This record gives sequence, structure tokens and C-alpha cells, in this order.
Amino acid sequence: MSVKPVQISIDDDLLQRIDRDPEARAKGRSAFIRSAVELYLTAKERREVEERLTRAYAGRGDAMLEEVVELLSGVRGGWTESTRGLGAEMWRKEGGAAAIERERDSWK
Repeated sequence: MSVKPVQISIDDDLLQRIDRDPEARAKGRSAFIRSAVELYLTAKERREVEERLTRAYAGRGDAMLEEVVELLSGVRGGWTESTRGLGAEMWRKEGGAAAIERERDSWK
């Protein structure tokens, strides 16, 4: 990895916090700030992916429930025809995935 010097401005309070941090003292300011920026950008990218997934699957709860029901119908202890309608109703009335999780936990 090649590194390039970059000049940045940091307010005094933030610089004092960095200088007090044991990791910054051990690694040095530059390495510490590089790590902090890398962590920030990784978290930001993860949030953006999660937001895109949320938008992509928004309003698809019923379709996803049907896929889950289809998968579970072949599993021992899975959903039968009588519980299939109950699961769909719970999805709509009781908060989607949380309701399905509670139903699954009741099988144990």
C-alpha cells in the first residue's frame, strides 16, 4: 500500500482526544486516523447496502413469507396447511418477521 501525505485540519479538542488515546500513541496519529477513516467508510458502506436491501424488499413481506412457507413445508415439524394461513395472518397483524420468529420458537 502506498501512502501519500495529506494535510488536514482538526480542531484542538479532537486532536487532544486522539493524542490521549492509547492506540493512537502506540500506532501514531497517521495510522490511527487511517484506521478510524477505514472503519467509518466500511460502516457507511454497510449502512448503504442495508438501506438498498430494505428498499428492494419493502412491500415484499407476503411474497417472502410464501417462500419461507414453501421451504418449511417440507421440513419435519415445519408448517402444515393449517398453520400456513396462521403464519400469513401473524405476518400482517403482529409485525412480520418478529411474529414468524415467535412462531418458530414455539416449535421447540
